[in-house]
Amino acid sequence: MDTTKHRCFDIKYVFIGEDKMNLEGNKGNNVISMEAQIKSVQKHLHKIPLNYRESNAVTDMVMMKDYHGIIMLLKRKGYSFEDIEKGNFH
Repeated sequence: MDTTKHRCFDIKYVFIGEDKMNLEGNKGNNVISMEAQIKSVQKHLHKIPLNYRESNAVTDMVMMKDYHGIIMLLKRKGYSFEDIEKGNFH
């Protein structure tokens, strides 16, 4: 049995593991809504520590409303999906 967790990206859902769970029917701990992450990024954007190059890129992404790009940048910086959803940027 494979015990590693696989992270998959979908337009509406971010899910961890092998099963895609329905957010409306099952509020499992391993499903994080993209909408929740986008709202958190919008709310806590001023808290995200960025260097000069990243801040220019994020400014462009915000102007184009490319919040998925910002989330991918945060993932490359090492933040988990849970941190992004809760606004834990430190």
